[in-house]
This record gives sequence, structure tokens and C-alpha cells, in this order.
Amino acid sequence: MLTVAYLANQFPSRVEPYVAEEIEELKRRGVRVIAGSVRKAAGEGSSGTSNSRNKCSTDIVLQPLHTAVLLRALLLCLRRWNQISPLLGRIIFHGRENPLRRVKALLHT
Repeated sequence: MLTVAYLANQFPSRVEPYVAEEIEELKRRGVRVIAGSVRKAAGEGSSGTSNSRNKCSTDIVLQPLHTAVLLRALLLCLRRWNQISPLLGRIIFHGRENPLRRVKALLHT
């Protein structure tokens, strides 16, 4: 079975009801979906999906980053450098965005 991690800034969210709909559609098509959110929704469980036909909840809520997590991520990037360097090159040196915006997007990702 195909598994997809669906990461949203905040889930469930009243302003993005399509996220729940997309997750439900993926599930109907036989895809296992792990719903993730960067922030907890206000009153999680009651907001966002209360008006939706299908109830969705967040499986994972990311926590604030700690130094140890950042260092582990950096070490992982260094170990996998051969695999990610072409992508990093495209992000940093190509595109229409200004360099600062590209670096911010890279760090965010």
C-alpha cells in the first residue's frame, strides 16, 4: 500500500477545507495518509473539520526545533550529499526568485 505524508502549516484549518477533502480522496483511492501539521489547530478536533462531511485529524504535530534535531538533520544531509547536491544546486543557482528568497526556502524545507 502506498503511504503519503501530508504536511500542512495548520490542520485542520477553516481557511483550508480542501486539505481534509484531499486527504479523504487519497484514502478512498487506497492510499495510507499520515496527516501532519506544523502547528496545533486552535481547539484541535473541533475546528476546521466541523463543517466537513468527513472528519480528519492530525496524526503528527511537529514540535519546535531544538539544536540537537538541527545537528542530526545537518549530519544526515552531509551523509547523503551525493543524493541531494543536484537538488540543492538547482535551488540555489536557478530560478527567478532572488537569492535571499531561495536560501529561505531551502532552510524552510
